Amino acid sequence: MLGDFRLKVFEALSATGSFTRAAEQLGISQPAVSQNIAELEKDLGVRLFERGRSEVSLTPQGRAFRSYAGKILYWYDSARMMFGPNDSLRPRTVSICASGSLAGEPVAALVSAMTASFPGTVFMVHESPEAFPEDGFGFRLEACAGGLSGPIWAEACNVGYSYPAAVVSPVSRTVYSSFSSWQDIPSGIAVADDCMDGLVPFEEISHKIVFRSPSAEAVKSLVKSSPGIVGLLPRHAARNELSDKSLLRISLPDMHGATKVINMIPSKSFSGDIMCSAAVNILTEIFA
Repeated sequence: MLGDFRLKVFEALSATGSFTRAAEQLGISQPAVSQNIAELEKDLGVRLFERGRSEVSLTPQGRAFRSYAGKILYWYDSARMMFGPNDSLRPRTVSICASGSLAGEPVAALVSAMTASFPGTVFMVHESPEAFPEDGFGFRLEACAGGLSGPIWAEACNVGYSYPAAVVSPVSRTVYSSFSSWQDIPSGIAVADDCMDGLVPFEEISHKIVFRSPSAEAVKSLVKSSPGIVGLLPRHAARNELSDKSLLRISLPDMHGATKVINMIPSKSFSGDIMCSAAVNILTEIFA
């Protein structure tokens, strides 16, 4: 069997927090779960789990390793799909309905990853929900503060969360390390519209907004060239810039736990396809 079964045991125990539930999920005995985890910890030379009386939890090393385990399992699955006895190599067209910042970096990263496993596949992005064929082959990405809106074609998959991020130009490092209230910002705020819907207290900062745009890219461009401007945009929209240090994150004032759930809603024909599980895994990593 292609893959390392110990990684699947690690994932199951991470998700369930219980040796018993992990064993039930995998269809193996509880001692087998313990043995696999013990072997994995011995090979890595670190303790991955803290054992409690009723449940287990990841150690800091375990949390760090989980991101690697997910990537390794994804590539095992990709290789299996590429060379296994299925029709995954058959050229197909996948329709994706996404708008705002969801149509930018997340979709680009998804397509980049999936083309390696599904060569010949064409990805069509629809920014208008009305343009997406409800009986088509594909899925919709939605950010919802509460319940889902619109038609539910198949069971929705929660693939992540959207939080507002405050970013500044690197030359602002000595000016801002954080701010405790909107009044602390001397010049102004550039806001991506995706942050205005339920995430940012608009009434508190409306007098501070100097630029507002539906494009996260436009906000990032302004912030990079304007040391006195703080940008507010979805965290995932600035992932690459925060990674390469072309933008710096600073602390936000109390947002009262503001967040949006990112859901992937597959059509019925797509939900039963092998590409659907691959897309869920990739999007979950993107929005982690």
